[in-house]
Amino acid sequence: MGLCDDHHDDDLKKFEAEGVAPLPASNDHGYVEHEGARIWYSSYGSGKPVILLHGGLGHSGNWGYQLPILLRSGYRAILIDSRGHGRSTRDQRPSLMS
Repeated sequence: MGLCDDHHDDDLKKFEAEGVAPLPASNDHGYVEHEGARIWYSSYGSGKPVILLHGGLGHSGNWGYQLPILLRSGYRAILIDSRGHGRSTRDQRPSLMS
């Protein structure tokens, strides 16, 4: 059985109806200061690390369905809110999309 064999939502109906699953509490979370911004992170589980980076206008809370699968499979999941998203701040520079 693969990592995602126990959950399928290819047409996004479950996501549309229920939204994202909440993240569990983490004892390993905080901020890293980088070039005038505070970047938020949280870590769950132990084992080989998997870093989950959200895209576009998302935030770390978007990984609610993937996190339990990774933990059950023995991975350590590290979630990060990109600069200016979720719990992370941004510096004073203009926001550019490239």
